[in-house]
Amino acid sequence: MASAVIHICVAKKINDKLKLNPKLLYLGTIAPDTAKILNQTKDTTHFQEKPHDDYPKLEWFLEKYRKNINDPYVLGYYIHLYTDRLWTTDFINKYLFSSFIHLKSGEDISLSKSDMKELLYNDYTNLNVGLIDHYDLELSLFYEDIIYPEVEISEVPNDKLHLVVDKMGVIIKNSTNDKNYVLDHHEVIKFIDYASDIIYEDIKSLLNIDCEVK
Repeated sequence: MASAVIHICVAKKINDKLKLNPKLLYLGTIAPDTAKILNQTKDTTHFQEKPHDDYPKLEWFLEKYRKNINDPYVLGYYIHLYTDRLWTTDFINKYLFSSFIHLKSGEDISLSKSDMKELLYNDYTNLNVGLIDHYDLELSLFYEDIIYPEVEISEVPNDKLHLVVDKMGVIIKNSTNDKNYVLDHHEVIKFIDYASDIIYEDIKSLLNIDCEVK
């Protein structure tokens, strides 16, 4: 799955066009990751068939929440699921299903899939500072009182949202400028731009293109 900062970058690019309440949109964009904080499998919060298939079923989410899709929080949640789906199908699997990985140091090594995931997770933290600067993210959501959404997504109860907000604040605070082992900063930016364009086109259809969004 993509990192929380990558999710927010995609949401920010989309919101540059939609002009929604950014705090509610970003809150929705990180809400699905509450599962890992509560030590639960993510198949429920990510609308997946299995806990580890990393492939959200967007149609399942829309069947349940399509009527609320113009709410910034609900739309942010949908953006998270769609980003994870694209991250899995169009980006990260080229690393996870390779027998050998080519490190940025020039070294080729062989890793198990679980070790590869851990290596990529470390890269996520090292990428954060550069991505926050590149997309000029406004992150007051993580340092101010939460504005709770009017619409509740039952898979992530509103009274648990503070947990993911607090966790995200810690992640940002502890982000470093260390070198990445595998992921190229520019390739991740290309993915974010690619994903935001695809998701925005889908959202235009969901919102009937010119309908007014609250």
